[in-house]
Amino acid sequence: MRKLSAISSIVIIAFAMLGCERDSLVDCSCPAPPNEFEINVAYKKTVYGYQCCDKQIAIRFANLMQDSRCPINATCVWQGTSIIGVSLNDNEKDIIPLEINKPVQREIMDGLWNIELTELAPHPVLDQATNPNDYLAKIHFKRN
Repeated sequence: MRKLSAISSIVIIAFAMLGCERDSLVDCSCPAPPNEFEINVAYKKTVYGYQCCDKQIAIRFANLMQDSRCPINATCVWQGTSIIGVSLNDNEKDIIPLEINKPVQREIMDGLWNIELTELAPHPVLDQATNPNDYLAKIHFKRN
């Protein structure tokens, strides 16, 4: 009986301690960011860190700067290119131009990062205007 009472006391104390330490049980580790992610124009995505981490990196697809890609159903002598503007951590004064398949290096927080626009959808179609709000960018994001 005495042994059962001691075990019960230990269990109660353990639960009481867990209740007091609830916030410390949240996993606040900052995992590596995804290698690639998709983001719509005018939207922001946190790609590194969580709310409880001291360090976060958020990327916002600020605008479409250029889309001169050869439209579908057209014959072109040049394939063209596309460039979008992104901002990091809500710094709207420093818009970074990302040209498709041309990585850009940036010093962010405590390291050097590669940011690359790998895809932009939709692809232009001959004689059809594209709504700027329909663009979806695929971005490759990796620490050097």
